Amino acid sequence: MKSSRDFFGGMVVGAMLTTLGIAVVTTLEQLDPQPMEFQPLAIRSASQPAIARVIDGDTVCVNVQLIDDVWLYNSPMRLQGIDCPEMNTPEGVAAKVFAEKWIGGYRCQAELSGKRDKYGRLLGDIVGSDQVRLTDSLLANGHAKRVSY
Repeated sequence: MKSSRDFFGGMVVGAMLTTLGIAVVTTLEQLDPQPMEFQPLAIRSASQPAIARVIDGDTVCVNVQLIDDVWLYNSPMRLQGIDCPEMNTPEGVAAKVFAEKWIGGYRCQAELSGKRDKYGRLLGDIVGSDQVRLTDSLLANGHAKRVSY
């Protein structure tokens, strides 16, 4: 256990209860403060995430049901393992249009890997009813290149 001197540089929290004539001094060591770590939400088994919209060739927004009535709406999901050109290029616009048409032409769902990228986006892929993956289609049609991260 960290002492109050280690944790807050010797600060002591004190309270005086003068109505009862009792002096109570509580140190931070007695309060046992525990530093909290940030843990990004990892989604392992969401039930059939729905594609809400296409942001660009390799990023979509999905609606994910976490548990019964708890949903994560419009959460960005990066297509794992590929990179498409940026939207400020004609190739980037073509990749987005291709992804929109591909998603619109299939009964598809998002598959989440349970991981996030360095920007906090979900990682996953979109799979069509015939088990064709959007990432494979983008690669095959020259709209993306393989990357590892």
